[in-house]
Amino acid sequence: MGCCSFTRLKSSLVLLNILYMLIALVLIAVPAFAYSMNYFTSYSLIASLIAVGAFLFLFSFLGLCGALHHHQVMLFFYMVVLGLLCIVQFASSITLVAINDEQKHDILNRSWANANNV
Repeated sequence: MGCCSFTRLKSSLVLLNILYMLIALVLIAVPAFAYSMNYFTSYSLIASLIAVGAFLFLFSFLGLCGALHHHQVMLFFYMVVLGLLCIVQFASSITLVAINDEQKHDILNRSWANANNV
């Protein structure tokens, strides 16, 4: 067999999704623990981190099930969402490269002021 056989690619996709699931569980558990121990009082920050962790967990579970059962609809949906996430990351990185330092500081100051008002 070649270096990129189907079973090797399937195994690597399964391992990658298991790693994403572990990262998602950490992303859910750490903010919940920090909130329960009163390290952070910003409920919106904690809720958004837990929501991102839940989305990552569900998304990686979808990819894991699709890879294990070779379910083409799940894998297609997984591929489409990954493509959309790549487009969003690319657009945000282009935006961050395009703006200068003064604009970055202005955006951060306004965001920090809005976060304090919530």
